[in-house]
Amino acid sequence: MAHSGEPWYLTIVRMQGIPFARQDKSWRPRVTVSVVGMAHSHSTDLGCDGQNPNLKLPLVLYDVDRHSKLDIKVWHHARTKKKGRKPHLIGSAYVTLCELSRMQKHSEADVGISLRCPPPQKRNPSIKARQANSATLIARLRPPPLSPSLTSETTLVAYEDDSVCDEEGFEEELLSDASRNTTPAPCTDKSPVDIPDILPDTSASGLKKRRKRTKLKPYSLDSDDEASCYSSSESSRPATPPPHQEQYYSYYAETGLETEYQAEMTFGDDLDSYCPAILPQHIGESPEEQRPLSLIKLMVDMFAPFREMSGPGCDFASVLGRLTTEWYAVGGCLLAMAALNAAVFGYSTPTLIDIDSIALKARSAQDVYGTYFFFCLTCRFPTLCLLVAVCALLAFLLAVAWGAWSVAVLVMCCAAGVLLTLQYLVYGAHRTVNFFVWLVWRAGRACDGLFRATPPAGSNQALPGQTAAQVTPPGVTRQT
Repeated sequence: MAHSGEPWYLTIVRMQGIPFARQDKSWRPRVTVSVVGMAHSHSTDLGCDGQNPNLKLPLVLYDVDRHSKLDIKVWHHARTKKKGRKPHLIGSAYVTLCELSRMQKHSEADVGISLRCPPPQKRNPSIKARQANSATLIARLRPPPLSPSLTSETTLVAYEDDSVCDEEGFEEELLSDASRNTTPAPCTDKSPVDIPDILPDTSASGLKKRRKRTKLKPYSLDSDDEASCYSSSESSRPATPPPHQEQYYSYYAETGLETEYQAEMTFGDDLDSYCPAILPQHIGESPEEQRPLSLIKLMVDMFAPFREMSGPGCDFASVLGRLTTEWYAVGGCLLAMAALNAAVFGYSTPTLIDIDSIALKARSAQDVYGTYFFFCLTCRFPTLCLLVAVCALLAFLLAVAWGAWSVAVLVMCCAAGVLLTLQYLVYGAHRTVNFFVWLVWRAGRACDGLFRATPPAGSNQALPGQTAAQVTPPGVTRQT
């Protein structure tokens, strides 16, 4: 539908029932109105008491029609621009301009728009006491005047099937007004009225010509005059409808849906009383009959609410509340039993309880085979259970910490591992350095021994371990 050139004017008057509002002059509510499908939005600031001080400055909405949807939100914001003072959403609404115009009795009347309020961020008794059931935004809408082209008799207004405002009540009111203002035209011929196939020329309005459907003459039972009027709907139609109703009657004149419309208006209100509920309340089974439970399910239902939870109208919140109360009671009983057992077994044997031969046999570590094998298998079972519980708790804490801050978990785990194994790391590094030093020392000794193994040629110098006679060359007599 094309948008009219005239704008719509929306005035925010006041707001009632503001929940969680801070009674401070620096905090004030702000109303933002944005048209769905458009980028721009409008806003206005209210006073600390919820009143609009600028009633003479309405919000001007351009390029909208009666089917345009408005997204209205009310924020609680601070007037000072400081960090940490972010606006909070205290209510929102989603309406169309047609709904606002229908709720408005006349052009200057105020309209109450119900807002959906989010829950409070902080739950305490003071906020709960000041919480209102619902917040209402009082506004005033002024639609543009009708265009002359819409009131022309030759204008054919297109009908939109997806309209959200052409409801049955509005159309019924139009039909009733038309039937009161006009009288039925007398029938002068027994043949049906010939309706022209082609509408008059609508070239001035720029719309295409549309062919009208001819209506068939219905039978008149239990009557001698077969040339009576066609139907009560045709007789009640005004000869010249008012300009603002022409678009609705033109649509019914083209499609011939008066009979269907009247039947829908006749039986629409009492349809629930004639027709029972045909949709089942749950999936998989009919609401009339329930499948019988098997033996195993019956045994489970004896100590658990299996039948109640399998029913179609189960209130899971109440079941969870009862089970939570039961779990708390059982947990307290278990703690009391553990304390009682610790107190009983903490006393010395002869002072409180007399132990006979059977009890002594049960307390002995020797099994029926005369060995201690089974005792050794079970003596560390409590420690094993404690180890499993500690490991499971550690894995849970690591998983939660990893999901919150994975980098910190890696750093802390590495740091903890390094600190716990620091002495072993230092000892290993020390032994490794000593090993490399020993390898270098052995390599140096090997190279030194290799160079000193053979003396140079013609040298008479005795090697270590040689005497002077061994050094004297042959043919030379050594003088003593």
